[in-house]
This record gives sequence, structure tokens and C-alpha cells, in this order.
Amino acid sequence: MRWRREATIIVSLVAVGVVLFAVAWVLTRTFERRRDALARRWFNAGQQALSASQPQTAIADLRSALFYKNDDLYRLRLAEALAQANYTDQAKAYLLNLWEERPGSSNINLELARVAAQQHNTADAMRYYHGAIFGVWDSDAIEHRMETRLELIRFLLQQNQTSSAYGEITSLAAGIPPDNPQMHVVAGDLFTRTGDSASALTQYEMALKNDPHSFAALAGAARAAFASGKFRRAKQHLNAAIREHPDDSEMTKLLEQTDLVLASDPLERHLPREQRVQRTLTAFNQAGVRLDQCGEPVSLSPSLTAKKISNSADSNSVTANTNRAAQDLAPLATEWNNLRPSMNARSLSLNSDLLENAVDLVSRIEQAADKSCGPPAGLDWALLQLANYGSEVER
Repeated sequence: MRWRREATIIVSLVAVGVVLFAVAWVLTRTFERRRDALARRWFNAGQQALSASQPQTAIADLRSALFYKNDDLYRLRLAEALAQANYTDQAKAYLLNLWEERPGSSNINLELARVAAQQHNTADAMRYYHGAIFGVWDSDAIEHRMETRLELIRFLLQQNQTSSAYGEITSLAAGIPPDNPQMHVVAGDLFTRTGDSASALTQYEMALKNDPHSFAALAGAARAAFASGKFRRAKQHLNAAIREHPDDSEMTKLLEQTDLVLASDPLERHLPREQRVQRTLTAFNQAGVRLDQCGEPVSLSPSLTAKKISNSADSNSVTANTNRAAQDLAPLATEWNNLRPSMNARSLSLNSDLLENAVDLVSRIEQAADKSCGPPAGLDWALLQLANYGSEVER
């Protein structure tokens, strides 16, 4: 009977042990759930404060969340709050600890890049931005990479690192999906900021393939084509932009200037000979007026002298340094005077070489006068565009 009592005791002890273990397990789970709930509550409060640009509140909340649970995401958000509050050294310390554990994390690299940018450390910012771009994203990797590169580009432009920014813009443009016209417009705007109007035009026109009525793309394409001397393409985009927004004063003004350039071009392809001759005579006479206004007298006809006097009041180009103008323009004035006796409709109609020589002289006069006398206006401005851009005019 003794063994039965011992067995009963053993069974009772086991049962008690099981019950105590179950109670302990329940209590532990309850504590962990309570702890996790408190951690989540403080974390959510910190997130809300961070989103509301209240970094000091976010710091306190997130530190409370970390007290209850040591979580990498909590540490990352705390680092963001510290950076937002300008505690950049503390933020960097948290982030570097995380980076040592997960150097391939795009989120951690991105936050380190932002801290470096905040500290105006261009080299570290570029290194960590690239780490974010080529690192591991939790989701939507393509979209996040484009957004991160865009953030890097804007930082570089703020730092006047135009050359580095241009390389990043080129990489950004190469990775834009064809069905994302908005991002092509963004790339076009960025190329415009770096002075590459030709690449900007390419991006705007890629956007128009998917969204032909986008005013942002049409206006951007018009400006880029105009700035790069592609006046015929500028005219197409300007007309389309004005159809979308008839009251846009900028597009209307650009169209007027574009029409003036195109209507002044003696070398326009398929232009009837009579018009080609007339445009050449008009350009040649205008170049003579420009020389005279710049302080280099030439043998103007009475009608051109009257034109010079009538234009002198509103011209913005007659603020020349006379000595410099004479030095730069005197040989061109001599050429103009020597060519003037041959400049008539009959001679130009019969002699294509004479016509080309006259157009070339006009170009050289307008370019030299621009340097000596300042920026031209009106027809002189149009002739200068034709001289500067040549074949880009798409004749």
C-alpha cells in the first residue's frame, strides 16, 4: 500500500507542477502581451508625433516604446525623431549600430544619408544614398529607388554639385518606366535646371507619348525646344500647349518669338526664291542698322537711317562701349559696306553664293554686336538666334 501512497504523492506533485507551470506560462504570456501592447501604444504615439513634425514628443514616446521592447523598427524611428530634432550625433549613433547589424538595409542607409545631408557631409550622403538605392527594400523597390535618387539629386543641387547631380539625373531618367509620364516630366525639369535642354526635351516628349494633353509636358517641351534652338518643334509644342491653356501668357509670348525667328530665316528649306531673297535683304539691312547703332557707322540708305532713328528710342541694344565696339565691329562694317552695292533682288536671285555670303555676314555681325553692344531686341534678336543655333533651327 505504501507504493500507492508514494505514487499518489508523485502524481499530485506532478499535477501541482503542471498547474504552476501553466499559471506561470499564462502570467508570462499575459505580461508579454501587456508589454507588447504598451510598446505598440507608445510606438504608435511616437509615429503620430513624428508625422505631425513634433520630434521632441516623438523622442519621448519612442524611448518609452523601446523600454518595453527592443525592436529595430523602434530604434530606426527614434533615430528619425532625433534627426528631425537636430540631435544628429545621437541619431547617427543609433543608425550606425543598426547599420552594423544590417548594412544592406535600404531604410537604414536612407536615414544615414539624410543625417549626413543635414550635416552637409556630401561624401557620406552620396555613399549612404547609393547604399539605399542599391540596397534591400521591404516593398515597391523600383518606386523607392527612384524616390531616393530624386532626393539625392535635390540634395546635390542644393549643394551646387551640378556635375554629380547631372550623372544622377541621367541614371534616374534611364530607369523611368515608359508608362510613368509624371516622372519623365520631373526628369525633364531636372535636366532643365542643369542646362541640358536637349535631354530635357527628350524627357518631356517621352511623357507626351503617354499623356499628349499634359500641359506640364507640353510647356516643358516648348521651353526646352526653344532654349536649344529647335524652333519648329517649339512651335508645335507651343501650339499644343496653347490649345490646352489658351490664356497662358508665357506660351503666347514664346510663340510670338518663335514665329519671328522662323519668319526671319533666309535659309528655310523649300522657301520660294523670291521670299528667300527678300528675307536676305531684310536681314542684311537690319545688320547694317545694328552696326550703326553700335557705334560703327556704315553707308545706310535714307530709309534705313530713318529706321535707325525710329528704333533707337526703344532699343535695348545701344548701350555700347564705343571703343570696344569699334575695335570688334570695324572689319565687319568694312565687309558690309563692300557687299552693299551688290545687295539687290536681281543679284541675289542670280547668285546663290552672294546670298549665302550675305547670310553668313549677317550672322557674324549679330554675334559680334551681341558681345560688344549687349543683348539685342526684335529682329536683331531673331537673327542672333539663327546665327547661334544654325542647323538646330531644323530648317
